[in-house]
Amino acid sequence: MINRYPFDRYDRIWLPYVDAVGWTSISTNLTVNNYVKDQLEAPSAVMQTAAVPVNGSTLEFYWDFVGSGAPVNEFYANLHFSELLPNTSRAFNVYINGDKWSANYTPPYLMSDAIYSTTPLTPSLRYNWALNSSGLSTLPPILNALEAYTPTFFKNTPTDSDDVDAIINVRVQYQLKRNWMGDPCSPKEYAWDGLKCSYDLTSPRITDVNLSASALTGSISSSFAKLTAIKYLNLAGNNLTGSIPASLLKRSQQGLLILRTEGNQNLCASGNSCEIKTETESKKKKIATPIIVIICLVPVVLFLVAIIVFCRMRKSKGSANILVQPEKERLSNLVKGHQDNPLQLENRQFTYTEVLRITNNFERTLGKGGFGSVYHGYLEDGTQVAVKTRSQSSSQGTKEFLAEVQHLIRIHHKNLVSLVGYCMDGDHLALVYEYMSQGTLMDYIRDPFFFEERYYISCQLSEKSDVYGFGVILLELITAEPPILIGGQNAHIVQRVRERLANGNIEDVIDSKLQGEYDVNSVWKVADIAFRCTAQASHQRPTMTDVVAELKESLALECPRDTMSKTTFYAETNEASQNSGMEIERFVEFSPSAR
Repeated sequence: MINRYPFDRYDRIWLPYVDAVGWTSISTNLTVNNYVKDQLEAPSAVMQTAAVPVNGSTLEFYWDFVGSGAPVNEFYANLHFSELLPNTSRAFNVYINGDKWSANYTPPYLMSDAIYSTTPLTPSLRYNWALNSSGLSTLPPILNALEAYTPTFFKNTPTDSDDVDAIINVRVQYQLKRNWMGDPCSPKEYAWDGLKCSYDLTSPRITDVNLSASALTGSISSSFAKLTAIKYLNLAGNNLTGSIPASLLKRSQQGLLILRTEGNQNLCASGNSCEIKTETESKKKKIATPIIVIICLVPVVLFLVAIIVFCRMRKSKGSANILVQPEKERLSNLVKGHQDNPLQLENRQFTYTEVLRITNNFERTLGKGGFGSVYHGYLEDGTQVAVKTRSQSSSQGTKEFLAEVQHLIRIHHKNLVSLVGYCMDGDHLALVYEYMSQGTLMDYIRDPFFFEERYYISCQLSEKSDVYGFGVILLELITAEPPILIGGQNAHIVQRVRERLANGNIEDVIDSKLQGEYDVNSVWKVADIAFRCTAQASHQRPTMTDVVAELKESLALECPRDTMSKTTFYAETNEASQNSGMEIERFVEFSPSAR
C-alpha cells in the first residue's frame, strides 16, 4: 500500500518493498510516535510495519545507481527504526558497502528513530546495506523504512541579493498571503506571482511588481525604492496612507518608473509630508463631524424603516407587483446609464413577441434554474442563442435578472458567455445569450442525464462562501461526481473524497475517463487545495488569491509531464537553497512490508 498525504504532512511517497526470499515482516496496530522536534517525522502508518530476516541474524538489501533515474551519483540516506514488540531488546550494527555506519544500535519501543547521513555517501554503482546482530541480543535486526535523497544543481542563477532582501521586507511589512517562497525570480518558470524579472544580467533583477487590489494598508514601503531595476509598480486599489516616497515619485516624474497608485483615497499625491490641518480647520472639522453624522444617519434610518414596511407589504396580496415595478425601473435606469458605452451597442432589446418567434414558442428547453427556464432559439441571421426567461412563480427572479444584467453589461471576457440582448416587455423579463454549442462543463465531467437540484441553506453568503463553492467544483472536476448523492452514505462530495483518500491512493477518486493522462502530484495538490477551501471553519479557508497561486503551481507540475522521464515519476522537489543554488530532490522512499 502506498502511503503519502494525509498520512505524511510532507507528502512523501512511501512505497512498499518486499524481499520474498530473505525477509518477513512484523507489524502492530499501536501508534508509533515521533520525538519532540523530530525533523524527519516518519509517519506512524509507515513505521507500524518492519522487515526482519527470515533466517539468520543479517538483513541485507541493495540498490543500483545505473538505471535508477537519479540525476547524479550522490546520495543521502535516512534509515528509520522502531521496536514493535514489547519487552524486547535487540542490538545490531549497520554497514554500507562494508563500512560500519553504526554500532550496537537499539531501536526504541513504539518511537520513531533514525540513523541518517549528513554528508553524501561514498559514490558507488551499487549500494549494499547489511544489518547484523551485534551479539548483545538474540533477536535479529529490524528495519521499518528507508529514504534516499540525491541533489540536483540548479542551472539558474539566484536573484540579486539586494532585490531579494527588498521584496522579502515588502512581504513581511504587508503580511502578504501570496505563495512567495524560495527565490523570487529563479527558476524563471516559478517566479513569484505578481513579479516579472529580467534575466539578461549576471543575476536576475526584479523589474515589475503588481500588488494591485492586495488589501495593502499603511504607508508605501521604503523597500520598493531599493528595487533599483524596477520599471513598473502597481499599488492601485489598496488602502495605503501617507505620502509617496520621494525617490519613487522622482523616478516616476523622470519617466524611469510607471507608478500606479489610483484607488488609495488616503494617499497623498505629492512627495512631501501630508499637510497638517490648521487649528481653525480642526475646529471646523470638530463642529462639522456631528452634523455630517446626523445627516448621514437620517437616510439610513429612513432606509431601514422602508425595508421594514417593504417586508410587511410583501406578506400581503399583490406583493409580486410591489416587487417587480421598482426593480424594473432600476433596470431601465441601468440600461439608460450605459447607452454611451460602446459595448452596450452590441446588446439588443427584444420585445416579447420577438422572443416567442426566436424560440418558436419556447419549443426546445435547454435547462431550468432558480430564475426560470432556458430555451434554444435562432436570430434572424440564423445565429443560435439561449434565451433565459423569468418564471412568474420565482420569488427572486427579478432580483437575479437585475443582478445578472448589471454584471453582463459591465463585464466582457472571453471565458464568459456573452449577452446578446434582453427583453423587458411588461411583466416579461428575459436574457438572450450566445449559445454554447459544445455543451457545459457539467456535460464533460458527468453524464448529461445525471442532474441534481442545488440550493442555499441561508442567504448569508460571503467571499468565504464562494471559496467553499469553488472547492466543491475542484472536487467535481477531479472525480466527475455530483456534489450530492441522494440517499447514499457520506452524501456530500467532500466527505466521500476525504474518506476514499484515507488510504493515500489518489487513483481511487480520479475520473476514469482521464485514463491515467495526468500528473499524480498535480492532482494531489488540487485535492489539497479543495479540502482547504471546504474547511468547516470559514476563517481556515484560503483567499481566492492564494487558491489561484497554488493552482498555477499545480498547472506547472502538469505541463512538463509529457517531457519527463518515466523513471522520475516518483521524484519531488523541496524548496531551493538560496545560498548554495542547490535543492534536495527526494529520489525514493520505501517501507519494507510483506503486503
